[in-house]
Amino acid sequence: MSRRMGEQVGLRVVVFNYQPQAVEAVVVLSASPDYKFVHVEENGIVSIQVKQAEHSSIKWKGRTVAGRASKSACAWSCSTTSRKPSRRWSFCLPRLTTSRTFFNQVEGPDRCRQGEQVGLRVVVFNYQPQAVEAVVVLSASPDYKFVHVEENGIVRSYNPRTSFGEHQFFVYIAAGDAATVHVPVVPTRLGDVHVHLHASTLQGQHKYTKKITVEADGLPQHRHQSVLLDLSNRAYVFQYMHVNVTETPIIPYEVDRYYVFGSNRARVSVVGDVVGPLFPTMPINATSLLRLPMDSAEQNMFSFAANMYFTLYMRLINQRNRTLEKDAFYHMNILYQRQLSFMKPDGSFSLFRSDW
Repeated sequence: MSRRMGEQVGLRVVVFNYQPQAVEAVVVLSASPDYKFVHVEENGIVSIQVKQAEHSSIKWKGRTVAGRASKSACAWSCSTTSRKPSRRWSFCLPRLTTSRTFFNQVEGPDRCRQGEQVGLRVVVFNYQPQAVEAVVVLSASPDYKFVHVEENGIVRSYNPRTSFGEHQFFVYIAAGDAATVHVPVVPTRLGDVHVHLHASTLQGQHKYTKKITVEADGLPQHRHQSVLLDLSNRAYVFQYMHVNVTETPIIPYEVDRYYVFGSNRARVSVVGDVVGPLFPTMPINATSLLRLPMDSAEQNMFSFAANMYFTLYMRLINQRNRTLEKDAFYHMNILYQRQLSFMKPDGSFSLFRSDW
């Protein structure tokens, strides 16, 4: 059997004993300058030695390739390449098994509403041969509060007992097992909130940061103001943009508000065309242009027409882009096939499909 130079070869030696009694045997690998023994470190870890040729001589320089171990226990197939002066390529495919002895994983929603209670599930893994005692810590932050679970698991939905500061949870994890800790929190502000958690033992600790996007309650209301700029003669300086939004959401002597505090935001875009940005998304559809769903035949046809007219407009203004056209025609073909699914036996089209 042939092998490449520098490739690690695993030999399996099977010793048979057909005697009526048990025996003790010694397997010996004889010494030779033609091969070397590969040492397997603790937990089955083997470092790959990459040999690099220097010009036309036979001198080799040993290097160790180091990488970040995976969180879970898994097998890796690594490929190493070396180019010789004759421009030949050699490949070596050793197989490694890597894992971290202790780490934690946090699961939870990525988005929530203002004032909504979020439950984070922290799973702490222990791949060590002995049991450990770990502490899961929720770091203190002004962006979120911890929701206290009362006796018998009762939590008041609209008025729970909450508190700021650091909170700790003590868990016992058996060897090769995992423990789950539920951490309920409630964000205190809008925007992106980063929840910091870490699990610690006597051997070390592992940190994890969970990002949660907090959206304002209610329905979004959009206001738009467009200004035509003619930069052929001079530049323009705009100090204020006249957008129809009240300065304060407070309505005098009323409980209602014009909008939710902190939910107002503005975005300014400059486009070098009177129509607007050409293909802001691929494809453009009723969701990206009108914020409407695409489940009916009417909205599907609108999406098809929008892609078709944008493609035609790019040709008329001499800004044809074959890459964009290829993607646009690909999606228009899908939209056309979807439109045919709304056709009735008499040739007319219904608003919704009959097989729904």
